Amino acid sequence: IEKACDELSNSVRLRKIFGIVLNIGNRLNTAGPGEKRKAGAFTIKSLLKLNQAKAFDNKTTFLHYVVLVVHRNSEELLDFKEDLPTVPKAGKIFWDQCVSELEEVETQLENVRKLALHEAKSNKIVYALPNKPKSSSKDVDSDDLSVE
Repeated sequence: IEKACDELSNSVRLRKIFGIVLNIGNRLNTAGPGEKRKAGAFTIKSLLKLNQAKAFDNKTTFLHYVVLVVHRNSEELLDFKEDLPTVPKAGKIFWDQCVSELEEVETQLENVRKLALHEAKSNKIVYALPNKPKSSSKDVDSDDLSVE
């Protein structure tokens, strides 16, 4: 997923296409009388609507028009998918499924913890730090644990 995000962020061709979308959108939105501000950006959600906004002929969508403009002026930009080889693979990851699987692992881990705690109590296993010898030439690591 991280690689796919990097590809999306670093694709010059995709960035140029987004620039064309912004430019055409600004021309449409600022046309007509009155002073209108140009947008400096757009949301991902608005990209999903490009195929819904139709021209006066009720056939041509904004998306069709963008493709036409890119095809006429910078046809090599249409190959932007070559910049994004891992994006389709990342798109197949279902987040709900990942969350569900993670919750299942957490549940199983909690069950193992409870089982280990129950076993330790039923076998009366006590974990204690070792006693330090008063004057012994033998080195004892203070992080060692002993089981009584």
